[in-house]
Amino acid sequence: MKITTEMTQAAYSSAKDVYHKKVSKNDAVNRLKKNYNMNKASASNYIENFKRLMNGNRYARTHSIDATDYILTHILSDYGVDGLRNAIRAVKEHVDYYEELVKGNCNGIRYILERHEKILHSNIEFECTE
Repeated sequence: MKITTEMTQAAYSSAKDVYHKKVSKNDAVNRLKKNYNMNKASASNYIENFKRLMNGNRYARTHSIDATDYILTHILSDYGVDGLRNAIRAVKEHVDYYEELVKGNCNGIRYILERHEKILHSNIEFECTE
């Protein structure tokens, strides 16, 4: 089953709740299954990936291009430049890992990365000039 935008949004919100220990991972996965008919493995992957993004660590399960864009956009909004910096590092490491694994390329996600790196740099410059 394709993961919809609505599922991505709900998974992001649930992952934040798990990250901040407002709800258990198991409860969040079950809620995503019940309310959005999201596959439990996919829901679990989104939640685990979020933790890795926040810590700047490589993750193994791929998000769609649109989901990656949504997540990076909202991490900046919710956690500022430090959160985005960590998330960008994690996505870069994921792309390198995935491209080596499948011997292919992730040009769409690389494009999203470049766009968010520009956003990051413009936010850092703005902070320095205030």
